[in-house]
Amino acid sequence: MQLKGEVLEKLENLKEIDREAYHRLVDKTAQRYGRVKRVGGSELKYMVEELKGSWAHISKQLI
Repeated sequence: MQLKGEVLEKLENLKEIDREAYHRLVDKTAQRYGRVKRVGGSELKYMVEELKGSWAHISKQLI
């Protein structure tokens, strides 16, 4: 899943990381990914929901 890798890579560059910033990053990356990779809407929506749902796990890794 290239989208996940892209999000995690960009996440490393954020200075302030909270839930809202992470969700904005996921949305912005998904929009670009959808245009460039020509991913179907339902598949992209599923990937975004999965990434946003993983915030609890990611936030624990940041502590």
